[in-house]
Amino acid sequence: IQIYPNPAKEILYIKLPDLEKNSKFNFEICNSQGQVVLSLQNKVSLDKIDISNLSDGIYLLKALNTNTHEIFSQSFVVKR
Repeated sequence: IQIYPNPAKEILYIKLPDLEKNSKFNFEICNSQGQVVLSLQNKVSLDKIDISNLSDGIYLLKALNTNTHEIFSQSFVVKR
């Protein structure tokens, strides 16, 4: 999984591996304390997430492929 820009301000763009494009995903964004601050379920195609409500800090994006149960994760920074 690739996410950009990093650091991000308002929108986080997501690029999933080509082999995963037709799969459904559950997305979670966790803060540095491990708390889930944003959750999106059963998304077939998601190329961006609105993160304008997140405070400055370090976050972890987790993407779970609901078909294969494979988990992708990537950290990112919100900085305004």
